[in-house]
Amino acid sequence: MLENVHVPIGPCPMKLHCDTDWELNGTKCYYFSPNKLSWSHSKKKCVNMSGHLVKIDSREEQVLIDKFWIGLTDSETEGVWKWTDGSSLDPNLTFWFKTKQNSEPDNWTGHNKENLNGEDCVRMGEKADGFETKCWFDQDCNSSQHYICEKNTASSPNCIK
Repeated sequence: MLENVHVPIGPCPMKLHCDTDWELNGTKCYYFSPNKLSWSHSKKKCVNMSGHLVKIDSREEQVLIDKFWIGLTDSETEGVWKWTDGSSLDPNLTFWFKTKQNSEPDNWTGHNKENLNGEDCVRMGEKADGFETKCWFDQDCNSSQHYICEKNTASSPNCIK
């Protein structure tokens, strides 16, 4: 578990902390689910805990996360990727899986078109070509995956006199 961080704000540093079962990293709190849920159920669970599915804002955050649903979807308009907070995907900050043979997102519908809705939600990490990768893969939103919730830290004054 990560420890509290002291951030100087004004004349008195603030002590950042997270709720029970949440982990502090930088100035954000993360909840790593022990259970697997669909993307929409994962999103609701995060909102019920005053957070949201994680939004990747930096390379450092990308490295922290693996094998979980993230808050990215193109369910409203195919090919237009948006975060659950409504912001658009920054094309300069994407981590889609790409090889000479395969490229994500692929909106795979199955060999016999059994997945007619395609793949509109994004998860991190998968075994690919015999190795673990920390890339993004679009996937059927109804499949069950672990998920990560994210929220801002709580803070309290930590004045030393």
